[in-house]
Amino acid sequence: MGNSLYEQKRFDDARKQYASSAKMATNKEVKADANYNSGNTLMEEKKWEESIQSYKAALKANPRDEEARYNLAYAQQMLKKQQEQQQQNKDNKDNKDNKDKKDNKDKKDEKDNKDKKDDKDKKDQDKDKKDEKDKKDQDKKDGDKDEQDKKPEPMPSKLSQQEAENLLKAPAQEEKKLQDKAKKIKGRPVNVQDW
Repeated sequence: MGNSLYEQKRFDDARKQYASSAKMATNKEVKADANYNSGNTLMEEKKWEESIQSYKAALKANPRDEEARYNLAYAQQMLKKQQEQQQQNKDNKDNKDNKDKKDNKDKKDEKDNKDKKDDKDKKDQDKDKKDEKDKKDQDKKDGDKDEQDKKPEPMPSKLSQQEAENLLKAPAQEEKKLQDKAKKIKGRPVNVQDW
């Protein structure tokens, strides 16, 4: 009856049937099977702690039941994973709360700093305008003189003629080495691309 209910995914009803079978069972194997199946219904509902208890009861009745041992290990692993995830979620929530508080403080500090900066920027702009005007006046006086002095000079080369030629020949030499190496490889022929 319990197996039939399990197939219909009526896990609570199936679990009740398995529990009554386990209580009435005189044979240890029947009792072990009932506890094992009860553990399966709990695992389907992700009730890891309860399923662990059912599998342990099944193993007490039949210590050689490898399927119960496997399911017990799986349920323990899933319980551990669930606890880690809950801890991580809690830590993330705490971090988010702390971040929100910090962000609010940072926004307030930023606004205060922006107001101070705006005042300073206005003063700096006034000073820059005055300096710019003074510089334009000075540039008008020195303009003709500077134009004659601004002829571009050629950059001296840091490489000798021989070094420059060697740099230009280096890729061709590397290509020749690769081609020679490819010809020496045994096996199927290698297509060498001529650049």
